[in-house]
Amino acid sequence: QIAILSFIFKIFVSKNISIPKLVGLKREMKINLNKIFRYLSIKTKLLIAFIGLSVIPLSIFGIYGAYLNIKNLNQIIFENISHDVELIQKNLENFINEVKKDIFFLRSSHVLRSYLLKPDPWSQGELAKEILSFVQIKGIYYQIKVLDASGSEIFKILKVNGNYVFIREDEFETQGGTYYKLLIGNLKPDQISFAPAELLSPDDEIVPVITCAAPIYIDGKFAAILVADVFAREVFKVIEDNPHHYAGKTIILNEQGYYLYHSERKKEWNRLLATREVDNFLTNYSGKVYSEIILGSKKLLHYGDQIIYSAPLFSKLSPLSNRYIILRVVKRDLVFKPVYNFSIFFVIIFIFFLTISSILAIIAAGQITKPINELKKGAQIVASGNYDFRLKIETNDELEELANEFNTMAQMLSQHEKEIEMHRNHLEELVAQRTKELIEEKQKLQSILDNVPSAFLLIDESRKIVTASSAVRFLINHMKPEDVVGTYCRESFKNYDFCEGCDFEKVLKTGRSSVRLIKEKDRYFEIFMIPVQRESGDTFVLEVITDVTERKKAEENLIKSEKLAFVWEMASVIAHEIRNSITSIKMILQLYLESETLSNESRESFTVAMSSILRMENIVNQLLQFSKPTPPRFEPINVNSILELAVEFVKIQFKKKNIKLVKNYDKNIPQIYADANSLKEAFINILINAFQAIDKAGVIEIRTKREVLNADMFEKMNWKDFEPKFALGEDVVHIIISDTGCGIPPEDMDKIFEPFFTTKAEGTGLGLSIVKRVVTNHGGVIDVESEVGSGTKFHIYLPVNNLITNLDEKDAWAS
Repeated sequence: QIAILSFIFKIFVSKNISIPKLVGLKREMKINLNKIFRYLSIKTKLLIAFIGLSVIPLSIFGIYGAYLNIKNLNQIIFENISHDVELIQKNLENFINEVKKDIFFLRSSHVLRSYLLKPDPWSQGELAKEILSFVQIKGIYYQIKVLDASGSEIFKILKVNGNYVFIREDEFETQGGTYYKLLIGNLKPDQISFAPAELLSPDDEIVPVITCAAPIYIDGKFAAILVADVFAREVFKVIEDNPHHYAGKTIILNEQGYYLYHSERKKEWNRLLATREVDNFLTNYSGKVYSEIILGSKKLLHYGDQIIYSAPLFSKLSPLSNRYIILRVVKRDLVFKPVYNFSIFFVIIFIFFLTISSILAIIAAGQITKPINELKKGAQIVASGNYDFRLKIETNDELEELANEFNTMAQMLSQHEKEIEMHRNHLEELVAQRTKELIEEKQKLQSILDNVPSAFLLIDESRKIVTASSAVRFLINHMKPEDVVGTYCRESFKNYDFCEGCDFEKVLKTGRSSVRLIKEKDRYFEIFMIPVQRESGDTFVLEVITDVTERKKAEENLIKSEKLAFVWEMASVIAHEIRNSITSIKMILQLYLESETLSNESRESFTVAMSSILRMENIVNQLLQFSKPTPPRFEPINVNSILELAVEFVKIQFKKKNIKLVKNYDKNIPQIYADANSLKEAFINILINAFQAIDKAGVIEIRTKREVLNADMFEKMNWKDFEPKFALGEDVVHIIISDTGCGIPPEDMDKIFEPFFTTKAEGTGLGLSIVKRVVTNHGGVIDVESEVGSGTKFHIYLPVNNLITNLDEKDAWAS
């Protein structure tokens, strides 16, 4: 941002551009744009202007920034790589200077000079000791030897198998003297020669070395040549130990282009100066690069994806015509990564500004098209009758002229409007007063309707609810009246049976009211439909829905009670009379059966008659017992023991039908306070029902357990006609008696506990009625699950706390 501001400031200063001139230029550009792009829409013109103003300067500054960045990076690259090369040069020069000091030290040795003056065995031994000690301490030399003035070896120490050894005269080399003379030919007294070489070891292996040689003068005369061969790896180690600013390659090559050192290929070499094409600089780089580096004067060169920096090496130390170049090669991507990042950032900024400029252009277009929209809106307002409306558009163009003409037209219309203004105001006052009265009447009516327990719905001909009273929330899932208004009645009552058998169409056609009673689950609703005719001719239906469940249940209970009272009274009288007659008949039949003169055929007939009389007596006794039950005798009992007594009573009959009885008693169930005889009778009746439901072989299972009554169990229980003495969270004794019999049809499920209801040819219909009364007297609940063809399961829940709550009622029951 600072760079951009500085650049703009320089333009202002250099061009002497003032702010007023800039504003004038902007106006001129605006006019020119309108002339050039006269056939384009306003939005298109603004898009071109905004995008041009944002993208063009951004592109210029972005390219200029990239240029400066690259320029600065080139300078930084040059400084960093040159520093790396200079550091390598310096370290190599220090290394060579140390070697130079070692050679000068050996050359000035008194022992060496004595040996050169008098080469006897004693002097040779002393010299060998001194030089061996020296090279072992240094450890960087492959060999040190002395040649006489003619170039023949006269002394030699060599490193063999990791140890320095003294070489005898018969093992001296006879060649190479001319090469060493050439090395020192042009040296000054304070100089040494430096040249790479490849030597053959005693094991016939090539050993790369750097040969350092210096002449030895005695009394001003040339006497000998001192040669010290340094391991090339020691020199290369100096190169490799240098830290670098950038990861890359370090190369040393001669002027012919052959590698002396290559940081990426040194592990594969077995020779110091390779003559193979694969190790030649020209095989990897073009001849132009070779000329610019070896023969030219360029130090920093960009080649493809690489940056190459070159510098001369050993030029001051070597007297040979052959010279060496050190190169640092760095990947361009690695160095120019900031530039690439800047480019990516620039593209993102470019897209961002392009998007922002487009958005701003759209916004600006909206601002410009606003007068047009105002003109359109004003026309609509005037068309609606508001002639006092005036447009305020100041655009200094045709739009403003059109707005003025529009205002003139509105003013003329306004004059006509004033003539009827007084009549209009008077009419509005009358309408407002009447509206207020209607609202008050509507509020009164709505208040009356909301306080009536019945739900009022006003429905139009399309069955859409127009009005609803507050009571509707108790019918439709606690919905508010405003949620129902505007919906179709089928949508609001889709979960109810109100729409089945609806008289809506009938009421509309006939114009007569209708009333019907429907049952929805456990609730009864009385629905009145009244046709309503408005003055406009529209017909509506006023639907009044009243919950009459309590009234209906009261009526049913009253009728049921009256019927049962009459039936039991008649049944009791008839049963007494029948029982007296049955007793007389039974005594007469008993006398005949005891007579010894009775024939066998007659005895069989009397036996059959006696069985029928006994069955009739049993039925009459059940009827009398049901109509006038014996008061129960409550005492602490164990349900398991009562079930066992009931099983003993019917198990003989189970064996006749090959019925398997399974008993799963919970031994830890608590005792309850109950009447043992009535409970046993109830269990026997259920077991007999199960026995009779199984035609042949089957299974009857009896299970008991203690449970804590949870919400699911509480919800599943059949509470109809029961007043249980337990609540949610209390302990109950749960008795389950199931069979694999024929099952109970769904249509009979609500009738099985009613007196005299039976599906058996010889049944009385009193067994399950007695069971229900016994369970009710104990404060429990009985429920039935059944599926035709699969069997039936009875659930009996008896309260555990009945043991406590009924202890105080013992005397009351006894009385």
